[in-house]
Amino acid sequence: MIAETTWNKKEEKRTNFKWRATPEGIELEHENDNPPYTIPWTIFHSILRHAMKMASENDNVITAGTHQSDPSPGSLGVWVLSQNFTLVPGALTPRHLSFIGPILGRMGFIKCQHKGNSIQWAFNQ
Repeated sequence: MIAETTWNKKEEKRTNFKWRATPEGIELEHENDNPPYTIPWTIFHSILRHAMKMASENDNVITAGTHQSDPSPGSLGVWVLSQNFTLVPGALTPRHLSFIGPILGRMGFIKCQHKGNSIQWAFNQ
């Protein structure tokens, strides 16, 4: 598994996690010993496609909106909430973007920026 850290501006609020690509999707394992879970490729690709569409309309930069229940207005997190994506177990929330962002960064799609307290994804051109 690949070791990664979330992109929170404040170091003490960052979370360590591990991930790997599987035939089913992106498998995530958190440091809190919760069981691993998988974000299916269909959901992962939907998020990436929508983020790229948003970025194309905003100078290749979007606000991630990673607050679990109250993401920043106009952010990718607002869209994620509206999609009602399900995972086993549970549901995919904007909080999962905290993990998806660094994974997309590792894959070479984006870089992290901060604007105030917001995490922004800057798409590579």
